[in-house]
Amino acid sequence: MQTVNQDKMRMLVTGASGMIGSYICKEFADMQIDKLGLNEQNDIVADITGCIKLTTRYDIVVHCAGTTSESSANEINYRGTTNLLNALEQNPPRYFVQISSLSVYGLTEGNDVTEDYPLRPITEYGKSKLAAENELQKWCADKGVVLTILRPALTFGNGVSGKAAEMFDAIVKGRYFHIRGNQARRSIVMADDVAKACRLTFKEGGIYNVSDGYNHSVIELGDAMAANCGENKRIVHCPLKLLKIGAKLGDILPGFGKLLNSDKLSTLTSSLTFSNTRLTEKTGLKFYDTIEVIARRSKDYPYEFND
Repeated sequence: MQTVNQDKMRMLVTGASGMIGSYICKEFADMQIDKLGLNEQNDIVADITGCIKLTTRYDIVVHCAGTTSESSANEINYRGTTNLLNALEQNPPRYFVQISSLSVYGLTEGNDVTEDYPLRPITEYGKSKLAAENELQKWCADKGVVLTILRPALTFGNGVSGKAAEMFDAIVKGRYFHIRGNQARRSIVMADDVAKACRLTFKEGGIYNVSDGYNHSVIELGDAMAANCGENKRIVHCPLKLLKIGAKLGDILPGFGKLLNSDKLSTLTSSLTFSNTRLTEKTGLKFYDTIEVIARRSKDYPYEFND
């Protein structure tokens, strides 16, 4: 039986086996951490969509568990959060950190979007994340709990998944292409920095966008991923006019649409960046340049601890 050090803060992490959750556990390794999740490797095996039983009073709860699936977003991201709060009702923590999403803004393009921008999510995923944020704000205010909401940009690290993983896979298989002259830019961030942001803000509370602030182009991101593959891969540059024709075909041919359609083309050619000024001014956090890390050119990133 594991001995609990009474001098350590007690921490509960949901979704600890996910990418961000695993980095948060590493960042808070000095605390007594209980991991809650579906698999047997967790300290508390539970499904957040069902009844959760907790008897420990935690100093801090970091809620990373969630899904990007449109069909199950409300059940997991919103209902799962309310189930977790119900389990904490009798023993509220001192601090609560919610790993939310930039999708709450509902934007498909924009530059240096701040936390004060109106919240108008357009996807079920974004709506579920906003509903969870609203529920948490009410609950934490009622219980006197310090609430921190982090909204990470597209995140990279060990165990990368979702759109980032799909892009990596397409590059490896030679199915990815650049749009010639594309100047679209994106906000991205390393999972290490999301974990550091959590550490630096949890006692103060607040709402923060979490982005490295470099806002590189989509072309630079693709080239960095190609460099990461270690096979001197070169990504083909295609003219926009040709891709517009291909996108129209993808709109009517489902098989081709998996590769390209009008929505995907619009996303690739639209800039969407978010300001990290509030976070950097609050904490002084110095972010890694995510592109340099992905391309394995960074001189200060601790690759030996992340491979």
